[in-house]
Amino acid sequence: RSIDESGVDGIGLLLTESTTPSEDVCCFMQPSQETVNSIQSISDQAGDRLVMIVNPQWRNVDDALDSASRSGGLFGSVASFLGGKGGSLKRLDDMGFQNGYTI
Repeated sequence: RSIDESGVDGIGLLLTESTTPSEDVCCFMQPSQETVNSIQSISDQAGDRLVMIVNPQWRNVDDALDSASRSGGLFGSVASFLGGKGGSLKRLDDMGFQNGYTI
């Protein structure tokens, strides 16, 4: 199913249900920074079950807002609000997401 608000960005959520609920899997396809709230909500509901992020739509390199958003405080919060990815990446780190393969 599509989970982006606009319906045109192609951000999807795939759910598999196993015979054993502990083996269920959730997979976010091409998520953007705007879907981190959905990722957090489903991750919280999933508990110990596997939740994956495939092909996230944020760059590996930082621009000025990305760098500033990692600093925290008021300046970092403003930079995150203006589009810096630091706050989103920190939230994903806090949820326990790990890079499996990054080019």
